[in-house]
Amino acid sequence: KEVQTIISDGIALVWESYKLDPYVQKLAEGVLNLQEKVDDLMAIEERIDVEVRALETCPFKRDTFRAILDQIQKYVDQLNLQSYTNLQMWVQNLDNRVGEKLTGRLVAGMKAWHASLT
Repeated sequence: KEVQTIISDGIALVWESYKLDPYVQKLAEGVLNLQEKVDDLMAIEERIDVEVRALETCPFKRDTFRAILDQIQKYVDQLNLQSYTNLQMWVQNLDNRVGEKLTGRLVAGMKAWHASLT
């Protein structure tokens, strides 16, 4: 949003404007900040994906599931503290993915339990 605001502010500038140099500097800083946030976001998203995938194969133990979910929550909290936009929508998607993984594990566990009784 910051870069978008800077671009909007610069639309009225002309090449001969004395404000052009400070504007270009401000825009460059804004773009650099945006790139750093994107890099951070991609790294955190990859870590979250690793944790979500771990739900498929981790030992079927409460403590293991709790540790994975706690780690995912820490990453989401970190994103929230960094004020990423559209985070609520992204978290809803993440919740659905986690729910699907846990449901799949529950179904597999119930089938294994049923098979052991028959």
